[in-house]
Amino acid sequence: MRGEPRIRYWHQMKALLKARFFPTDYKQILFTEFQNCSQGNRSVSECTKEFLRLQVRCNLAETEDQQVARHINDLTEVIRDQLVMQQIWSIDQAQTLALKAERHAKTKKITKSHSYSPIEGSSKGYSSKMEKAT
Repeated sequence: MRGEPRIRYWHQMKALLKARFFPTDYKQILFTEFQNCSQGNRSVSECTKEFLRLQVRCNLAETEDQQVARHINDLTEVIRDQLVMQQIWSIDQAQTLALKAERHAKTKKITKSHSYSPIEGSSKGYSSKMEKAT
């Protein structure tokens, strides 16, 4: 104890731990991460989980509408385009609709990749053979 007063309250302990282990610009780093949060290659679930984690860590005083708008903006363009056409009141509702849009986009992509037209296939093959020949 080296003559230091005892820690009696959690907020004291928390402040000491932050001072000891966090960088001085920790809040700025968190806020920057929150501002730059985007879905990228992650799933909607992973993106929402990260959004909520950063939201809690940043402790911003935003309305539900602001949170929903921020979260929708984090999603990929394909999903965002489907969500902006609807009235969304909560993060839970946004996540539910985004998951549906994600599933729809995946099935659409699978359907497109499995569709094959013999005419297209033969003409593409022919044109690529012609390009190689020249």
